This record gives sequence, C-alpha cells and structure tokens, in this order.
Amino acid sequence: METTILWQLGFSKGILGLYKLVVGDKIVGFVAYILSRKLINGKWENFCNLSSWIVKPEYRSSGMDLLYPMSDLKDYTITSFTPGVVSYKIETKLFKFKILDGYEVIIPALPRVSALLRKKFKVINRCKNQDECFLQLLSDHEGKIFRDHGKFDCHHVLITTEQGNLYLIFKKTYKRHLPFAKVYYINNPELFLHHLEDIRFRIPMMALKTAGIVVDSRFLQGKAVSFKKTKNFFMPMVYRSDHLQPHEVDYLYSEFFLLGA
Repeated sequence: METTILWQLGFSKGILGLYKLVVGDKIVGFVAYILSRKLINGKWENFCNLSSWIVKPEYRSSGMDLLYPMSDLKDYTITSFTPGVVSYKIETKLFKFKILDGYEVIIPALPRVSALLRKKFKVINRCKNQDECFLQLLSDHEGKIFRDHGKFDCHHVLITTEQGNLYLIFKKTYKRHLPFAKVYYINNPELFLHHLEDIRFRIPMMALKTAGIVVDSRFLQGKAVSFKKTKNFFMPMVYRSDHLQPHEVDYLYSEFFLLGA
C-alpha cells in the first residue's frame, strides 16, 4: 500500500495535489488537496480544500491513509465543502473539524424604488473580450483573483458605492427550474450586507438576468432578510481553523471552480 502525489495542477496561486491509494498496479482510492493562499483581514492565510475522497468499498479500511497528509498542514485552514455521511463523521470526530455552514438562503429579486434611484450605486458586469477594462477597476489583489478565476464558468461583478467598491463572484444555479445567482466570493462582507437590499434586485434583474441571489447563511452573519427561503445542504460543510470564523471562509481556489460544482 502506498500513497503518492499523482499530479499537480491548478491556479497561479494554488496547487492541486491528487493523492492515490495503490494496491499492486491498481488505483483503489484517491483524494485531492487544493492548496492556496488568501488575503483575509489584511493577512495572508494558508488554505487547503479537501475534495473527492473516494475509496473502493473493499479497501475502506485503508482509506484513512489518504487523510494523513493533513497532519503536515500545521498552519492551514482546511475545508471540506461536500462531505458525505462517512467522511463527515470522520472529519468531525477524528480530525476535529467544526461546522462551517449548514444551509443556504434563497433571496428573490424584489424591486425597491431606492435601488433604481440610487445614483452612486453603479453595477459593472464583466463583458466578454473586455477583461483589461474590468481589471483596471480592481485592486492588484482583486486582479489576481480575477485572472485566476476568469477562465471558469462564473460571473464577475463590480459595484461602486459611496463607501467603496464591492467585488463579487457569482455562479448560476437553478432552484425549481428558475435561474439564481449564487455568491461565491465577497471582497467586502460589511459593504455587501449594508447594500444587500439593493444587491438583491440590481444584480439579478439588471446584471445577470436571474430570479434572485443565493447566499450561504454564514455570509449573512445573522442579518435579517425579508421574503427569503432556506435550503439545507445534504451534509453540513465543515472546516478546521484555529482562528478564522465561518464568514471569513469563501469558495475561492476550491473544488467548486475546478470541478464546476
């Protein structure tokens, strides 16, 4: 039995290591470790997103070998966004992972007169073949995020306000056959919450042509939202960190972009 790095691939600031479990000349299990560095509250943080932990049933007793590399990630926040029933139990009981989030909030696009009249609230949607123009409006750090994720199937939106700029990344999802825009990244959570009532209408109706937005509950930080619906995840998302709070953990450099989830 051996565990080795099979290949590495990924973003300009992230590496995907795929570990394989081998018996003879057969691969009987594997798991992906997606490593990255993110700027959180003005400090660079190390992240590892676990993905696709799969082991053939007859070798499940050896499948734990694939998780042992986690012990070398001393200064990392480790995330598991899509755990199964078994992996959830193992990660929470043996590896001391905590609940990151358990449900998402579906927010329909309700019109507000103030959202239409607010002149200093401008929505700039990334357009095809105009990446350089969009990049000029972003900070250097945001520009790196844009370049790293621009090749994936997602929507980049910049909102200019009196309080500053708000850079958001969405991916389109469907709820009961209706298109919604799910939030995957927020550069300024406080500004996002401050303008949420404007965003819920302006972004879906004027920028992305969807029926509303979808936000994971942790990003709302307890903020009351009118006319919302909630939907539980199949299993709660979990993570392990000695100092980051759930709302500080986003989806950048994760399986949701690489695998198109």
